[in-house]
Amino acid sequence: MPEEKESAPNTAEILLEILKWNRFENFPKLRKILLDTLRTDLEKLAYELTDGERSRRDIANMMGLPDSTIRSWWDKWYDFGILEPSGKRKGRPQKIMALEDMGIETPKLPSKKPEAKAEEAKPEAQPTSGSEAQKAGEKNT
Repeated sequence: MPEEKESAPNTAEILLEILKWNRFENFPKLRKILLDTLRTDLEKLAYELTDGERSRRDIANMMGLPDSTIRSWWDKWYDFGILEPSGKRKGRPQKIMALEDMGIETPKLPSKKPEAKAEEAKPEAQPTSGSEAQKAGEKNT
């Protein structure tokens, strides 16, 4: 029986190995580009929300920003190469790397408080009728 030859790595394995080392080599450059480009917490959050599924309107509504702001950021980020076409939804972009994976802190989306909680935080209502106001005044003297 002939000896089995040790199989050489296939092309896909070689390309994955090259890709791994290329990413490793360029990690500091990408981190610097992200930090230089995403200067504010709002930009970082919008970038992080750009997941290839959400539209710019979705992100604008989530963040309370105009759609035009997200559109201009996306245009700029495409130019810098930190967005790529989505693999999930045609016509939408996605970030090329999560900020957390780059060692960059990601701001959290501000939580919206329910109306009931906002009312609890309000100071006690002042008496409205004249007799109630007079009674309140008498208590304070």
